[in-house]
Amino acid sequence: MHFADLDELRQEAAAEQARRIDALLEPVAPDGPLEVRLTEVLRQREALFDVQAGIRSAELVHVARSAEVAALVQERRSGFRLQAATAFAPELASHEDPEGALDLLEALLDWSFRRQLVMRQQLDQRRATAVVRSAVLALLAG
Repeated sequence: MHFADLDELRQEAAAEQARRIDALLEPVAPDGPLEVRLTEVLRQREALFDVQAGIRSAELVHVARSAEVAALVQERRSGFRLQAATAFAPELASHEDPEGALDLLEALLDWSFRRQLVMRQQLDQRRATAVVRSAVLALLAG
């Protein structure tokens, strides 16, 4: 495969990343016990971390330079937010600040928060998932 320039290469890399993410991101129904829904969301996010780890940092550098890459990144973020909003709809609906709780939930489930736990705080994936689980449960309880 040949690319005309670096921008075209970056766009294709971002598109490939989006395809890999889409293959792993599945809807989680809002019914059933919270623990079961949370376990499924966390399982997916842990798998996504491994897929994203290699390219995510480089991708963020190019978001400002490429409208196409920025659009792909925003589309993925919207998908992640929708998954969280759907999976935890009952808890968010009863929260005193549903939109603020969703904003925080999105941050807690985001790749960057897990990266902080794994790379900077040197937690293994199991421990990082336990930390995220505790934070999400605390948020949704209040």
